[in-house]
Amino acid sequence: MNSSMYPKFKLVVRYKFEFHKRKVKLTARKRGRMKRFLRTKDEAAPAMNSLAKLGRPYPAQRQMKVFAYQARDLAARDDNGLSDPYLIVQYCGQRLQTKVVKNNCNPQWLDILSESVMVPQPSSYAPDIKLMVFDKDMFSQHDLIGRCSVSYDRAINMTKPEWFALEDEDGNKDLGELYLAFEFIDPNHSGRPKFSMNQNWQTYYLSILTLGVRNIRSSLPIMKSQIKYATNDGKFHVTKRSSRPSAKNANFLSVHKLELKLPEDIEMAPAVSVVCNDVKFGIMELLVGTSTIHLRDFMVPTGVHTWIVKETGSLQIVDDKQIQQEIDAELEAEKLVREAEQMAERAASQQVEREADTYLMGADMASKLQQQKRWDLYESWLVDTNPPSPLPNDKEENLKQWQDDTPRTAQEDSATKSIFGRSTANVGDDECHHAESR
Repeated sequence: MNSSMYPKFKLVVRYKFEFHKRKVKLTARKRGRMKRFLRTKDEAAPAMNSLAKLGRPYPAQRQMKVFAYQARDLAARDDNGLSDPYLIVQYCGQRLQTKVVKNNCNPQWLDILSESVMVPQPSSYAPDIKLMVFDKDMFSQHDLIGRCSVSYDRAINMTKPEWFALEDEDGNKDLGELYLAFEFIDPNHSGRPKFSMNQNWQTYYLSILTLGVRNIRSSLPIMKSQIKYATNDGKFHVTKRSSRPSAKNANFLSVHKLELKLPEDIEMAPAVSVVCNDVKFGIMELLVGTSTIHLRDFMVPTGVHTWIVKETGSLQIVDDKQIQQEIDAELEAEKLVREAEQMAERAASQQVEREADTYLMGADMASKLQQQKRWDLYESWLVDTNPPSPLPNDKEENLKQWQDDTPRTAQEDSATKSIFGRSTANVGDDECHHAESR
């Protein structure tokens, strides 16, 4: 545009041609769903129409195939930290959909979507292929996880499957990726397909040792933590609920063996979704966070369609029996530490009692009270155990022999109520020192 007032002004106009959806549907209905291509390989193609001669866009019939392999790191749209994703492909008035994969943010659809479409030619006039991933909901509208578009030129020039990043309506990314391939077949030309869904799948067993969580946070106080592993078949592998030694730093010490199907192509390796929940009152689960285990990170390619397990370095692969022995040893160590802490707390409580008695009643009266407590505890032990051996008649000798021969647990369990209304047991100064040292 020329203008004396705006000499640098430039107007760019882009035209986009699309076919009328109703007319395309009527044409497809007349031809029949299974007989989209009217010409056979022996029939000659019609002469180029006048629009093609003038360089204007004209329709060309193509068989579009979309190889929907998988997706990874999809955004969660359900309250359980996962999604029920499916893929929708829109192109030239046609709409195709994959199956729904339940409870997974890394689904493997392994679907081939095929449809006859009328593509504008030349290819520069062809529209982009629209891809949308939705989360299926039972009683509400399906949530959009992400979308993207692929140009027609890029699709027809693909030689291998590629990853496509998803984005939302505002252009924000980090919503996951799609692993797809496209093929447009001309009915006038025959040839071998460029892509295939057939993979030599082999069965492997993945053993996951869940040790615990550390420093987890939530909007509400955490009661008991729990870990879930979601595989591509929609199954959950759940750990036990734990709040030991604390709810925010719970230990699970559990082993799960997952049966997985792994392909020859390392790019097709599945992923395992990990969910951490806070279980309240035994029934209500609140989401704490999610993560993903990419199995391809543990695979090293050795060829075009071959791979080996990645070296673990200092880690050793152990069997289930050895893992269970290590778990039992860890539980026993935690039990000993917990008992030592309880003994130390009990000894400290008794020391506070003695100091309070001394402060309130004086040293002599407190000493007599402690002596009486020990004697009452001894008499209670006699009633509970009924020892067969004869005991001396002297009180002090009886008490000394009881303190020397009785196991510590018997003294701890046989408790009497003090003047403060608490259940205590006098374990002696030597045992207090032993508890603090442990």
